[in-house]
Amino acid sequence: MNRNDPGHPQSGGAMNSARSGRIDRRTLLKVTGSCFAAAGFSTFAGVTGNRGAVGAPQRPRNFVHIHLRGGWDALLGTDPLDEARFSSDAFDVNYKGTAPSAVVGKDSLLVGAGLAPALAAFTALPTAFVNGLFNEVTGHALAENYMYTGRQSLSATRVFPSLAAIVGQVWGGAPSHVVFGASVPLGETAFSNPPIMAPNIDLFAKMIAKPDISQAKFKAGDSLAAGNELVAQLDKLHRARLPADASAFHEPWTASRLALEKIHAGSFDRSFALTDEVRTRYGIEDNGSIEALLAAAFTTLTSRFSRVVTVNMAGFDTHTEHFDTHLPLLSRFATALDVFASDLATTEDPAQEGRTLADTTLVYITSDFTRTPTLNAQRGTDHWPSGSAILMGCGVADGKVFGKTDARYRPMGWQGNKAVALTDATRLSPERVSASLLATLGLAKEAQALSPVRLEGLFV
Repeated sequence: MNRNDPGHPQSGGAMNSARSGRIDRRTLLKVTGSCFAAAGFSTFAGVTGNRGAVGAPQRPRNFVHIHLRGGWDALLGTDPLDEARFSSDAFDVNYKGTAPSAVVGKDSLLVGAGLAPALAAFTALPTAFVNGLFNEVTGHALAENYMYTGRQSLSATRVFPSLAAIVGQVWGGAPSHVVFGASVPLGETAFSNPPIMAPNIDLFAKMIAKPDISQAKFKAGDSLAAGNELVAQLDKLHRARLPADASAFHEPWTASRLALEKIHAGSFDRSFALTDEVRTRYGIEDNGSIEALLAAAFTTLTSRFSRVVTVNMAGFDTHTEHFDTHLPLLSRFATALDVFASDLATTEDPAQEGRTLADTTLVYITSDFTRTPTLNAQRGTDHWPSGSAILMGCGVADGKVFGKTDARYRPMGWQGNKAVALTDATRLSPERVSASLLATLGLAKEAQALSPVRLEGLFV
């Protein structure tokens, strides 16, 4: 059955069914508070920006940023060892059993043992690898924020908007973007275009579900009238705090309320239910698992709930028993990524007739940094000042590898699409990749503000 048919469990055809639920004062306060948070200084629907440019056929219309939290092992992924490098004493002997595999039809793309289950995905979708990303900060919070935002901060108190937040704000929509897993840095976009964030798909569905007031049950002393009065008082308070001529300032509040009503009217929570078919296809056992998070990202796109998704996957900070924990976890991710890529390739974009989601979606996979090439006393790995990334889907230069690490797994410089000595001028920074990504998404102004230097040839 086509996933876009009305009868398919993931299609929009199931969205209009009624939902029964309960509501109490606490829930009402939470929903109302969300409205106020969404109001900010811009509308919940976002600004138009250069949205028109995004409609060009060669540009993606959906963006998915997947982040592997903790620092992934690129030697088991995109930067596998060859015999020449392995002979160096810089690498632990355990890597010898992780021979690389070539992606069919793309000889330049070699993957380590951890990504082997995703070989078919890299064959099916345009794919490029970036290795040797220079990252001089190796503390989790700072390095993670760097990869989310493309902007380096040496202070945990300085927060920039994530790439997804920027894209969601310019593209518009309600919500501007969604986040599954841990929260992400949002900067000023936290007020102008807040996302909907949830640790797992169950809580996400509950957050966007509209309570059935007719079935509401209240605690002793509560009443529906009291709840409605509370909303009216909050609305009145909001108006009172604004200048006398408050109509223009009140528009964001109105837009936020209407946007939430539109979400609720669609009964989107039904489309986020993990059906038996989805659970089997992705191998889902836990609704907060890697597999469930990728299934949630796919469902977000097919339901047309949002065009911009961030997915956070934890567990890659393996300071103990690295090969017994990191390698299986990375393989699980690769297996789920293979299913996700297959779904993108075989599902029509609900907003673009005749084009699959693979034709319209750009997927960006990052991690905080990479792991050390040698084991510590606990047979684990530690933080390493390098990084790697994977780009897949619409607009990506297929079969390309950018950046390189040297014989001791340290990042080299990158200039003119070849490895050179590392200097401040030649280092391959996340800013270069992020600016290139924003530009291909149609956000030229935002790309220029991030970095005037791009990674040439990364996108077609």
